[in-house]
Amino acid sequence: MLHLPRVLRPGTPLEVTLHTVEEQLTVQGTIVWVEPPERRNPGGSIRHGLRFTALDQSFCQALGLLLADPL
Repeated sequence: MLHLPRVLRPGTPLEVTLHTVEEQLTVQGTIVWVEPPERRNPGGSIRHGLRFTALDQSFCQALGLLLADPL
């Protein structure tokens, strides 16, 4: 899920960079859903669902480590 300042339509391709302590992870994705207007907070960010579209083995490993980190 991404929080964005404006609505992007489902099907919109994106390149997203995740910043970690050790590196930056850049991945391709596509918007698959958008938070409905009745659930949005005025002036707030808008939730979007992102589906990764091009994952390689090294990205999957780095993402797994990032998600497993308890912060």
